[in-house]
Amino acid sequence: LVQREFGKVPYVVDVLVAKIAAQFDDEPGIFRLTGSKAAADALRERFDRGQAVSLERTDVHVAASLLKAFVRELPDPLLTYRHYDALVAAVSYGDDDVAAAAIAAIVGDEQQYADSNFITLDHIVRLLRTVAAAEEVSKMSPSNLGIVFGPNVLRPPPSTTTTTTTTTT
Repeated sequence: LVQREFGKVPYVVDVLVAKIAAQFDDEPGIFRLTGSKAAADALRERFDRGQAVSLERTDVHVAASLLKAFVRELPDPLLTYRHYDALVAAVSYGDDDVAAAAIAAIVGDEQQYADSNFITLDHIVRLLRTVAAAEEVSKMSPSNLGIVFGPNVLRPPPSTTTTTTTTTT
C-alpha cells in the first residue's frame, strides 16, 4: 500500500487515524483494548480490495486494532531495516536531546524519509501525541503508546542466517 500511494499517507492509515482521532476520548484504553477480530478482518478485506470504506458504524477499537496491524505487517517498517542499527545506537546515548538530534540527523538526511514512510509516520505520531495529551481520559501515556507502537515502527531486520545441510555419500 505504501508503494502504491507513494508520496502520501495511505488511504487506510488516513481513514483509520481520522476515526480514532474523532472518538478515542470516548473510549479509555485506546490501542490497549482490541476490537472484534471478525469486524477487523471484514474491514481489512475492503481496504485490501481498494474499496472506499465508511467507518461510521465501526467500533473505534476495531479501527485502532487495524491501524496497529497495518503498521506491524508492513514488509519494511516505517523506520526501515536499513537504519535499524543507527537508530538503536542513537537512542542509547542516554541524553534525550542528543538522542533526538541523532535520530533527526539519520531520518532527515535520507531522501527516503521524505516519501510515504515519513509522511505516514508523522500522521500516526500526530495522533499519538493527541492521545497522550488526553492521558487522563485515554489512559494512554506516552510510555504506553511507545510500548504499543515502538516495536512495529522500528524492528530488527529478519535474520539472514541460513542453514545448510550436507549429505554424505
